[in-house]
Amino acid sequence: MKIRDVEVFQVQWAPEDKPAQRSAWVRVHCDDGSSGIGEASPMQGGLASLGI
Repeated sequence: MKIRDVEVFQVQWAPEDKPAQRSAWVRVHCDDGSSGIGEASPMQGGLASLGI
């Protein structure tokens, strides 16, 4: 199995009474037809996950 494609999605949302929150989602596609999704978010409010 080899990685064929990687997609990265950066998401930000802001509830009305709280600061904005950020998260990065990664979808990996393989040459055998399988795929998977992963998520990373900063636990302390940093921007680390957006650097993926």
